[in-house]
Amino acid sequence: MRRVRVVDLDRDHSAVFPVGIDPDSEFLYDRMREVTYGALRAGPGDRVVDSAAGLGQDAQNLAERGVRVINVEPSKSMSELGAMIADEQQWKDWGGQVTRARA
Repeated sequence: MRRVRVVDLDRDHSAVFPVGIDPDSEFLYDRMREVTYGALRAGPGDRVVDSAAGLGQDAQNLAERGVRVINVEPSKSMSELGAMIADEQQWKDWGGQVTRARA
């Protein structure tokens, strides 16, 4: 029997997330989303797997557009933080369009 080693990518993520956001960064993030979603061309009824999904903001944004999203994140700490933020910000589940998985 072959053993599989499970590695959690847990680490201190505090340096990854800015404490505040300045206008230039906000413009950059908005533009990155616009270009990415445009290239994706996903619309109502389409299905997308968001791998290494982080906190899940893209899943929420795509679900607003009617896209069904499987939000996959390997890190336990990122998954837990994403769930906590979703609760705090009261993200909608858009009729079950967003499925979260840790993998």
